[in-house]
Amino acid sequence: MSFFQLYADESGKLSNLKCEYVSFCGYIATASELTRFEMEWENCRIKWQVPPIHMGKIMHPDGSKRWQMVKDSWGAEWKSRRDEMLEDFSVLINQSRLMAVGAVLDADHFRSMPDSEFKRGVSDPVVLTFQTMIMEAIDKTRVVSIEYPVYVMVDDEEKFAIRCHEWLNEFKAVNDIARRRVRALAFMDDELFPGIQAADMIAYEARALMVKRKATPDCLPTARYAQLTSNGLHQPKFMNAAFLELASKPVSST
Repeated sequence: MSFFQLYADESGKLSNLKCEYVSFCGYIATASELTRFEMEWENCRIKWQVPPIHMGKIMHPDGSKRWQMVKDSWGAEWKSRRDEMLEDFSVLINQSRLMAVGAVLDADHFRSMPDSEFKRGVSDPVVLTFQTMIMEAIDKTRVVSIEYPVYVMVDDEEKFAIRCHEWLNEFKAVNDIARRRVRALAFMDDELFPGIQAADMIAYEARALMVKRKATPDCLPTARYAQLTSNGLHQPKFMNAAFLELASKPVSST
């Protein structure tokens, strides 16, 4: 039987209770497409002679020994080469058959909301982004099959992995579609799996876009974000203040 793989990652330091925004995003595709994509990704890394892609470390290399070495070796051309390199990886994603899924949530606003049935039903703000990502991934595969299983792959960080396992079990207990379709949850070393590195890119860029839109609601996505989302065809959901307020309203019985 054929199956789909969802590679996912978070952005926003979920362990930080004061984090203003949380993002949980990734890419869904057939296993065969991801195998092809991973080979191309590694070829791109060989071309640029860089460590595994991690947006936080790339944008702030002083916190990473390996990326600091890359920055030092590129010298005055660091910023221009960095952007050119990221464009190369973004174009690779855009030219693939990977579909971006996930969500970015205004955690600050969520915490400020008054007590409600909606809020009590969410143990952690990021649970909303996790559940949304799962259902978006399932929905995007329906055109091929409503039966093929979806295997979820996330970064292998102990505390984070335990929470993902709990979230998935809780979700499958109340959602028949998720229970039937999501047949495996695996934890992968992001340095060894390009799919996790690609997920890190979209999680980072989607969160950055929401941060910008807080100050400038009409700001346009960057060219990089467009490449990561198939020119906007497949992109994460933005759970801003307006979305959360609407979602928290009781459903009318009339």
